Amino acid sequence: MEGQFVDNSMNQLFSFFDEHFVFDTLKIYGGFVLKFWWLWLPLFLFFVFFQSWMYYIRRKFRMETPYVLLEIKPPKEIEQSPKIAEAIFAGVYGISGTVTTKAEKYLKGATQHYFSFEIVGIGGQIKFLVRVPAIHRNLIEAKIYAEYPQAEISQVEDYVYNLPSGVLDRDWDIWGTFLQLTKENPYPIRTYQEFVDILPNQPFIDPISNLMEVMTKLRPGEQIWIQIFTRPTPDSWIEEGKKIVGKLIGRTETKKKGVFAEELSGLSAAFGAVKEEIATGKTAPSVSVKEEKPAHPSLMQFLSPGEKEVVDAIERKMAKKAFESKIHVLYLGKKDVFFKPTISSIFGFLNQFATLNLNGFKPNARYTTKAYYVLPARRLAFKKRILLKLCQQRTFWEKGFILNIEELASLWHFPATIVAAPVAPAVEAKKGAPPPELPTA
Repeated sequence: MEGQFVDNSMNQLFSFFDEHFVFDTLKIYGGFVLKFWWLWLPLFLFFVFFQSWMYYIRRKFRMETPYVLLEIKPPKEIEQSPKIAEAIFAGVYGISGTVTTKAEKYLKGATQHYFSFEIVGIGGQIKFLVRVPAIHRNLIEAKIYAEYPQAEISQVEDYVYNLPSGVLDRDWDIWGTFLQLTKENPYPIRTYQEFVDILPNQPFIDPISNLMEVMTKLRPGEQIWIQIFTRPTPDSWIEEGKKIVGKLIGRTETKKKGVFAEELSGLSAAFGAVKEEIATGKTAPSVSVKEEKPAHPSLMQFLSPGEKEVVDAIERKMAKKAFESKIHVLYLGKKDVFFKPTISSIFGFLNQFATLNLNGFKPNARYTTKAYYVLPARRLAFKKRILLKLCQQRTFWEKGFILNIEELASLWHFPATIVAAPVAPAVEAKKGAPPPELPTA
């Protein structure tokens, strides 16, 4: 009996909502939607058309943009620190403003060009590569030769399509991820300027030496891909950094009232005075503008040394040009040589740039080759195929995170002479140009 009573009560409750809520709601809003279809339907159809059109022309523009892959063989002796690589990234920022007119943006689908700076290890051989739009090839070559006159640059076949057959079969294994920052964009990662030893005979520890050691130990059938995408970004991201700094130092923001706001405030005060006079019968005191006491501009002097360090680091990052960035990491190899601790070694290299009070890198769970619980084997195989395809296509559709030229130079630069491990093929001798009087026929 008790169960029947509960069932009847629930049925009555559902009937009440069905009769008094659902039908009334559909009647009100459904009637409004149908009655004014001529108002919202054209806007909705235009929105769908506009999004589809922009996707189509942008995809067409990027597919038709020719790219070239350049291999850079650094000189055998490199005494400079990674700071010299900053000049390369500063020069690359010159491609900012690829889209010059609204017509190119909305009719041709023109988007900001981007570069891909890559470090690849294949069977113990290390390659430093740059993938650039063909129209910007002269720019990147000029910048590299300007900083490394003894370097050698050549166009090479793309390694991402030169894979052994059956790389997705059961005999092979793949691990990969896309990186993301652990904190907001204005917080910087640890840069090469902080890799300084206290010993006088070793003033600089090259952060890339760790990665060089890992790649030189790769066996035949093993590969490591690190792809760093860079796209110039406007300086508007600095506003986010200013807000974070202001919050950290307790800076009070004084909001200035506009002319309309001041007039409205004066009218409100006047009406209040008249209301008070009518209610009390006494003349209201004259309305005077309240003088605000000046507040402390900031609480910088009360910050701890660690908090001051964070503020200084954010302001240093905002002082240099920055790029919207994305980083792919991929490790693949035959199962008989696939060595899982290599993945930990790769993150050992990346963790060098992380600090607890500032920023660092972490895997993006959405783009990491792992799957659990529901059909894990099939989902894992699907993720591996998708990740490999994305690394081959090198698309940069999404919004990236912000890295400035100092941070990028810390991640991608030629190893200094102090790195003892064998690294990328170096230029043994500078190739001289032929004499101008040499006959050509």
